[in-house]
Amino acid sequence: MNNKELQWFNIIKNDRDLIEDSQIFSIENPFENDQLNNLLYYFRKNVNGGNFRTLRNALKDAFITLSIDYPNNELKRHIQASEGLKKHVKDIEEEL
Repeated sequence: MNNKELQWFNIIKNDRDLIEDSQIFSIENPFENDQLNNLLYYFRKNVNGGNFRTLRNALKDAFITLSIDYPNNELKRHIQASEGLKKHVKDIEEEL
């Protein structure tokens, strides 16, 4: 799993403005890792069409749905452990 992918997700997950400006957020399967692509798909589905009041709840539900397909995944832990700065999100997107 690419650390830049995890950093991007960790930065963008709590910021609606970054999500709206993101080039990657709307791309189908932008990552090498299938679990991360599925998480992005579920999160995007929740953000765009779900009845979630916060991005945190949309992501929480996406992790729950992901755990059905991948019961032993540690993606949440890896994303939380990755660090990235909001000001670098565009640079990270260009690298990806």
